[in-house]
Amino acid sequence: MLMEHAASIAGACLLFNVISMLIGYSLPRMLGLSEAQATAIAIEIGIHNAALAMFVAIQVLGKPEYAVPAAIYVFIMAFTVGLFTLWMWRKQRRVADPV
Repeated sequence: MLMEHAASIAGACLLFNVISMLIGYSLPRMLGLSEAQATAIAIEIGIHNAALAMFVAIQVLGKPEYAVPAAIYVFIMAFTVGLFTLWMWRKQRRVADPV
């Protein structure tokens, strides 16, 4: 049943991930943390505990279909965290080498 809704689940996962990472970066910066600290927080928030969610769905609840959103989230998270990391790395390189 959940596989029928994979596109809407993916959309919700993407939105959740991007908003979480945006807040995870912006709020620490507003509170005076360094860019490196805010980046680490954003990445950690972006990753979340998808493996734990899958374990609970399959082992504790005995409902493998409940693990589908977490599995979809893993793929989306890998993409968005990768893009964010690349963006921050390039930003840092521009600051370090302003040619």
